[in-house]
Amino acid sequence: MERHPDLRSTGLQIDIRGHGIEVLKRMGLEAAFRSMSVKEQGLEFVNSSGKVIAYFPANTTGTGLQSFTTDYEIMRGDLIRLLYDRTKDRVRYVFGTTVDSFEQLDDCVEVLFSNSDKGRYDLIIGADGQWSRTRKQMIGPEAKDPVNFLGVYVGYFTFPRPIKKGEAYNGTGYIAPGKRLLFTRRHSTNRVQAYLVGLNDSERLMAARKDGGVEDEKAIFSELFRSAGWRSEELIEEMQNSPDFYCEHMGVVRLDTWFNGRVGLLGDAAYCPTATTGMGTTSSLVGAYVLAGEIQRHCSRYDSSKEIVPEALHAYEERFRPFMKTVQDGIEKDKTYWHKMPSGPILLMVLNMFLSIASFFSHPATFITSPSTHKMGPVKFSPDTDIPSQNGKVILITGGNSGLGLETARQLLKHEPSRIFLACRSKAKFDQAVNDLRQGGANTDAISFLALDLASLASIKSAAAEFQTSSTRLDILINNAGIMMTPEGRTEEGYEIQIGTNHMGHAFLTHLLLPILEETTKINSDVRIVFLSSMGESMSPKNPYQFDQFNTTMPSYSSTSRYAISKLANVHYTAALAERYPNIKVISVHPGVVQTNLAAPLINHSLILGTLTRLALSFIAVDASKGALNQLWAATDPKAESGVFYHPVGVTGKGSKLSQDKDAREKLWEWTQQEIKQHLD
Repeated sequence: MERHPDLRSTGLQIDIRGHGIEVLKRMGLEAAFRSMSVKEQGLEFVNSSGKVIAYFPANTTGTGLQSFTTDYEIMRGDLIRLLYDRTKDRVRYVFGTTVDSFEQLDDCVEVLFSNSDKGRYDLIIGADGQWSRTRKQMIGPEAKDPVNFLGVYVGYFTFPRPIKKGEAYNGTGYIAPGKRLLFTRRHSTNRVQAYLVGLNDSERLMAARKDGGVEDEKAIFSELFRSAGWRSEELIEEMQNSPDFYCEHMGVVRLDTWFNGRVGLLGDAAYCPTATTGMGTTSSLVGAYVLAGEIQRHCSRYDSSKEIVPEALHAYEERFRPFMKTVQDGIEKDKTYWHKMPSGPILLMVLNMFLSIASFFSHPATFITSPSTHKMGPVKFSPDTDIPSQNGKVILITGGNSGLGLETARQLLKHEPSRIFLACRSKAKFDQAVNDLRQGGANTDAISFLALDLASLASIKSAAAEFQTSSTRLDILINNAGIMMTPEGRTEEGYEIQIGTNHMGHAFLTHLLLPILEETTKINSDVRIVFLSSMGESMSPKNPYQFDQFNTTMPSYSSTSRYAISKLANVHYTAALAERYPNIKVISVHPGVVQTNLAAPLINHSLILGTLTRLALSFIAVDASKGALNQLWAATDPKAESGVFYHPVGVTGKGSKLSQDKDAREKLWEWTQQEIKQHLD
């Protein structure tokens, strides 16, 4: 039964994921689906000026996790026509008619239709969407409305736009200030889809949505997205002229039960997960498959029992509800997800950075890096077999009590160094690290504690003095410790906290240890210093070294920019140090995106950033055992070259253009040496 007078073949692009793909194959529809599918190549995110900041290609392998864009994209109307054409010879379709009411009898359901016809049926399935009339009648007028609205409205429409030569079939998203999203995607050579997503709890919009006032809805969306940036003005104009605009108020449907007697619900009518999950079509398709299977299984028993149909509905719910629980889990909490979407420029910058990082690690080959005359990698590297003997060597690792530092110590211990100093802020953290190593089976006799707080030059002086009292040589210094995207703050001496810790602290420590490092070159020709930098250096502002700001909290800079500057400084200081100390290998490395405690400030900042951070890390982050590979390689492999910035593992030529700026490098060196001299006097 369909209330529209003919097949509703309108609607925009939808996709099928996970189990939905398997159901499609089992139904024998995959080939036909693919022949009608939208060949979307990927999804790009842009900034307000239209510059691409991240790109996620479609997964076209047929295996593994789907990307933002799946390999199973189709226009809603095409999927409807596909299903209709495959079933019309065996199914009676009635258009222009609805169910007015129904009454459950002992062995059937009696139905009154809108055209006054009556009929008796063994089973009614309501698949009439989020606003289901079947559901209202099934649960009764006194029942609580099961739709939980999120306060998020979406305006959908298409507009004419002939494809340009060389233009790809991409989706393009722009996250605008004020918790707004503008999204376009091309599905044909002459038309483009548009989606305008935003928060709006105004009674005017709710009334327009309820009463079907399309012109009012358009006017409200125009006000909401005016001056949003990117192509907002153009899209507003196209929306005003679009004949197929419609508005959706996002809501989650949750019911205690999906059936009552011989009446059951399917799809959005029973368990709408909202478009935020990307699982609406998949849930409906898989749910229908499970329901059909249970009906076939129960009703083919040639049993005259009146309970066969309710038993089939019960089995359908019992089998499929756990799946939907997983899909819908946390969406009600995520009302705050939408309300805490980044609104201001700083948080949007952080979000865009994460998108860029996620994009880079999902397909680094699509990013154009700065030109370099020296390129190599990646190399195969196994710590167990490729690290040469460290017999007799003394190693110092800052931040050695956790994450990459601890993993680096764990691997180096296997190769019998004379001593490894773990530089930590507290003895308690050191003891915990040693216990961790012992539980992993490591012999910790060679491990020593060195108290060090990189945010205090006094602590660094004390640590350097203590080290030189305890050891007559230093073969490998791994400047591993660091902080990331912290709130505004200053070190003990007044430096901005991230620059002071990540750059100035390590530069000061290295300077104090250079005499013993140089002395060690007399007995070992392979002495090394490794600085842990980050690909975050590429996020530095164009003029990164405003030295008069370094002795403030740098309030006019975002936390992201301050972190990026500190990581760029690591790369520049490495190259400058390598030039001046040719008898020592000085190397900087990016470890990859690693699951360590560095991301804690972002995870704990707010629900939205925490959710995005966890989501990004779940897809792209590696654990510490993989994240430590690049610095282990740089610290031990004969092929590692001094003065070079390596991406994992052993990859060169990936640094930003700014990282190769010799003028900026020399200015940083001179400023750093002046600061060091000041604190030594």
